[in-house]
Amino acid sequence: MNALKERNEDRLKKSIRGQKPDAHPFYLWINFPLVKSVTGVDLDSYFHQPEVMLETQVELISQLDACAALYPDFGVIPESSGFGGKVRFDGKGFISVQPSPNLEIGRLNDFRPADPYGDNYMRRCLETLKYMKTHIPSGFKLDPAKLIGPFTVGAQIFGIEDFCMTVYDDPDFIHEILEVVIETEICFMKEQEKILGGLDNILIADDIAAFLSEAQFREFVMPTYEHIFAEFPGVERRYHNDANALHLAGAIADAGFQLWHMGNMFSITDAAKKAENRLAICGDIVPTRFAELPPKEAGKICSSLLDKFDGNPRLVLSTGGYFSYGTPLENIRTLMCMADERKI
Repeated sequence: MNALKERNEDRLKKSIRGQKPDAHPFYLWINFPLVKSVTGVDLDSYFHQPEVMLETQVELISQLDACAALYPDFGVIPESSGFGGKVRFDGKGFISVQPSPNLEIGRLNDFRPADPYGDNYMRRCLETLKYMKTHIPSGFKLDPAKLIGPFTVGAQIFGIEDFCMTVYDDPDFIHEILEVVIETEICFMKEQEKILGGLDNILIADDIAAFLSEAQFREFVMPTYEHIFAEFPGVERRYHNDANALHLAGAIADAGFQLWHMGNMFSITDAAKKAENRLAICGDIVPTRFAELPPKEAGKICSSLLDKFDGNPRLVLSTGGYFSYGTPLENIRTLMCMADERKI
């Protein structure tokens, strides 16, 4: 194993467990915009040919000492596409999803669990994961596709504003929708578990949940996480919410998450304080700004943030959000080196 990769994995495990590593770990949040900007891949091929997704991820991650995992990378769309969400591609080929034209707030009679092997992007995720599992090069780690939080899925397929307003107008409807999404997501992750032969972590991404108050989050969202994780006992709980979620920090910790990838709208030290230092947290650096800086200036930002960590072993060096399109690899390598060299 690469020496830096081995050191960082050990440090991250200790940070997540609340133990003290010898230096701060880092976490590299990589997805298709960075893959495209580094490799020049045609994203239509990336999303629809498993061998292209694997080859280009390997091309990128190998330049970062294999310090990030390979995974089926389909953004926020797989589960929503199973419920009729309309998949769209912009001028760069970036993928997104719009509400389903066949769904209506207040109407439940035709809302059923989606089939992970139906004509949707959950199936593409599973097919890609199978290919990656069979063809992964030595020295690389393979993770499952992330789950999009049930509340975010509901908001995507019914429309964000309408779905969030229905929390007030018809909370029973929201609960019923979430139950159907949970059932779908458990089946989706069970299929990934079969392919991988086991799971060591599940990452749930749930940005839209940050639109809720803490009380609403505890009522509507936290139970969805518990239902999912109850089906996968012992798995490490990872969370991505890079929206304005500081008010939820305590609830995120109460939900049992062990690693939270936050955004850049508040400081990581404030998040740690609000969560009472009960989980590892990474984020804070603005990805778009990080992408624009020369390596020396990127290093200064990393050094300044590490100073703010003040030796807290729960804090992990990372951008607050996935790396932006066009981020220089030298900046990312600078981030890696700054963390590796900053002893606790």
